[in-house]
Amino acid sequence: TTITRIYNDDLRNLFYYAPENVAEQKNIVLLLRLIDERISTQRRLIDKLETLIKGVRDLFIRKTISDGKWVKLGDICHITTGKLDANAMEENGQYPFFTCAEKPFCINNYAFDTEALLISGNGANLGYINYYNGKFNAYQRTYVLDKFTEDIQFIKIALQMLLPKRIAIEKSTSNTPYIVQSTLSDMRIFIPSKDLQRRTTNLMLRLEEDMCVQTSLLASYNRMKSYLLQQMFI
Repeated sequence: TTITRIYNDDLRNLFYYAPENVAEQKNIVLLLRLIDERISTQRRLIDKLETLIKGVRDLFIRKTISDGKWVKLGDICHITTGKLDANAMEENGQYPFFTCAEKPFCINNYAFDTEALLISGNGANLGYINYYNGKFNAYQRTYVLDKFTEDIQFIKIALQMLLPKRIAIEKSTSNTPYIVQSTLSDMRIFIPSKDLQRRTTNLMLRLEEDMCVQTSLLASYNRMKSYLLQQMFI
């Protein structure tokens, strides 16, 4: 059947282990409940931090309008793409291979040796932005932005706010499910003073580092719960 159901007999015939000591059962339940509560708290913390990051980013970008100039993205950096197919990745490769996934794969040859922003040009993660400094390779629908004349981290922050809006506009007018080079090169970005770029970047990097720590903690709590359940019911 294509419809998944649970029937009475499925439950009646289900075997499971339970300690004979009721107090021990209660202790197990209490421990798992406390872990669940900590996981829920950690998820709420991450949600609040995501809201804070978005709010701070938007505030700083709006603030730059009174302290800077409008430029086209193509005028402050070099924009190209990778040349490889998406399946060119190699297990345990020496260099990162950026595709349209959020995290890079691996590959044993590199085509770029630079500090760059990598932008997914199609797929489910359309518009996702990675930062990398070093040797890497890229998929043919991944845009590689480098040789910036402005602070690269500040441009990443600006693009994280502005690019989704640009993509939404283009989708509504042409239903284009991918980014073309003019989407990026013609995008106008407001560039503030070097001092404001630096302060914005420093704050956002600290918040993003905190987000990485909190996300790792959530993953650890989930692994802890999974391990305990496996040990109890294996």
